[in-house]
Amino acid sequence: MDEEKPKRKRTRKKDFYLVDVIERCVKNHKGKPTPFWTKEMTFLKKLMKQYPNIEFWKKIQLKQVVSLGVFLTFEAEYLKAKYTEFNFQPELKNEQINLGEKVGEDYNITVKTRTIKNFLK
Repeated sequence: MDEEKPKRKRTRKKDFYLVDVIERCVKNHKGKPTPFWTKEMTFLKKLMKQYPNIEFWKKIQLKQVVSLGVFLTFEAEYLKAKYTEFNFQPELKNEQINLGEKVGEDYNITVKTRTIKNFLK
């Protein structure tokens, strides 16, 4: 009978592997031969030269494609939009608001002490 081999658990030494990006982005990657992986690695390295932020590649969830070469040609605008969206920093304005001078008189409130005896009257 065909017994499934138990999955080999990776012992992580680094926090980022290129293979993880390929596994997240390429559909039907399981069981592919070595030339497939070398081709995808070269595509990923080219993409990483264009978009060098490592945090982007760690966290991004891109749509599933047949090959990462698609992001170099047809879906280049999609990847560029995702990269700019990831690196977007809004402009913070620190303007000092001048309220002007005070107008009118202060209203002083006299606080009456409230007790249970006064409440029940």
